[in-house]
Amino acid sequence: MYPTAIGVAIGAQRLTATTLPTDSAPPVIRTPVLTLSPDRPVECGTASENPRVRGDGVTVSGFVERVGDPVPITSPDGKTHRAEMLTAAAVKSVIRGLLGQSQQPPPIVVAYPSYWPPNAVSDLRGALPAAGLPASVQLHSGMAAALAQIRRHPDFPSDGIIGLVDAGATGTSVALADAGKVQLIGQPLRVDEPAGVDFDHALMRHVLGLVVDDPHQLSNPDPNLLGALSALRAQCVAAKEQLSSETAATIAVDLPMFGGDVRITRAEFEDLAAEPLGRTVDALRELLDRESVPANRLGSVFAFGGSAAIPLLTQRLSGDLHLPVSIDNNPHLTIAAGAARIAAASVPRPATDSGPTRVPRPVPFPIPGQGASGPHSTPQPASGTRQSPPTESFPASPRPPTDTDPNLVPVRNDGNPPPRAQPRPALTFNEHHTDTAEDSDRRHGRRLVLIGVAAALVLAAAAGTAFALSNNDSETPEAPAPSVSVSITTTPETTTEDTTTQEEVVIPEETFVPEETFEPPITTSETPPDSVDPGGTPPEVSPEVIDPVEPLPT
Repeated sequence: MYPTAIGVAIGAQRLTATTLPTDSAPPVIRTPVLTLSPDRPVECGTASENPRVRGDGVTVSGFVERVGDPVPITSPDGKTHRAEMLTAAAVKSVIRGLLGQSQQPPPIVVAYPSYWPPNAVSDLRGALPAAGLPASVQLHSGMAAALAQIRRHPDFPSDGIIGLVDAGATGTSVALADAGKVQLIGQPLRVDEPAGVDFDHALMRHVLGLVVDDPHQLSNPDPNLLGALSALRAQCVAAKEQLSSETAATIAVDLPMFGGDVRITRAEFEDLAAEPLGRTVDALRELLDRESVPANRLGSVFAFGGSAAIPLLTQRLSGDLHLPVSIDNNPHLTIAAGAARIAAASVPRPATDSGPTRVPRPVPFPIPGQGASGPHSTPQPASGTRQSPPTESFPASPRPPTDTDPNLVPVRNDGNPPPRAQPRPALTFNEHHTDTAEDSDRRHGRRLVLIGVAAALVLAAAAGTAFALSNNDSETPEAPAPSVSVSITTTPETTTEDTTTQEEVVIPEETFVPEETFEPPITTSETPPDSVDPGGTPPEVSPEVIDPVEPLPT
């Protein structure tokens, strides 16, 4: 995968470079040591870091701290070099280590140390194009680049003030930032302690104190001793980094007076680094006072840099400030990764190809005064007027258009301009009509008629309502009549007749009769004359209720 952006971080002891996406190429870490050869490009790093470094060249170091110094650096061969030119050559070598020789570099952002003065930044800006780098290379401070990377941390707050701690190799820089605006507040503060090189020296002195009885033996200018001490220092640096994740580390010592392994625990190293690490808290409090920011407004602290991986640093910051302290997964790559993100954000996004370009078909309008040319003809410009140039033609798509909308047509590639839209017809408006006295009287009379009709409708509705109310008061609703069945039994000589009569029971409208107490009256019909016994014996009457009266609804 080809990288879309490159970020380079310049440090006094390390030059780091990374890409975005991060899996495009492994990060490159180089020691700021240049190898100058007359027949090969300038290479940065040691032979163990850079396989292209050979031992037949001239080496130059210490140029990063000299950027901005008008006094040139003299190499072992007697030649003089500007510090900013050597730094620009180192940046180019690191980028070449990422991409190789044949690839064209993507957008690049170089992050310089935040404590550099403006003249040092200006000198480096002019030296980068002179070293062969593209003129589009951008320069940003290390704090700004780190903020661009830290803002993606899961613990980054949405607002408030945060503290930034750059635990570098030659010193520590602290800064304040507004998390809501994602921008720095004021200028960073630089302190010489703690520094990563101080931890390396302290650990090396501790190891030498364990294996060397007489310190005067180390003052012997023996080349073998000097080489052994350089190797021991590299072992101590590796052990310091190992103790950041493990509880113990082993250092191989190969000196003329001693040879063997020395085991160092994390507790021993923290005893050596406790006092310098405590000064980081003092520097952060001093910065709060300088920027007039109350200490209670500081919400969290983010640490980065090579020494930020030391567990004791985060413990001291969190314990003394009573604030959460967070670090990136790779704190030594935080600045370079942030520079790559700034470079990627500066790249304009290409427009996506959404298929053949289509333009709307013009809708014809009738043109007043148009001749026999028809409504679809294109109007010709008047004589003496400038005609618009033909529109740009687009390549025709190899695929047939799939749109079925008749108002969309593909742009032709025949060199002719697309149909132009017809002009809209001229709009005409009637002149304002002035009312006369006759018009006013006519409208006034029509208004009186409408008012009279509305009043008549209202009176009719009121009369109908009154009539309905009076009619309801005069009428009495009829209650359902109970059904009564009477059975008449006579002597054998007579016939039995069942007679069922219906009698109306009138109940007042507002009278309520409970269901359990209502008993309909029983009425018997008179005996017909022809059914009476001649002897004068009256017939027996047995009332029987067939259908009781339903109770009135409440």
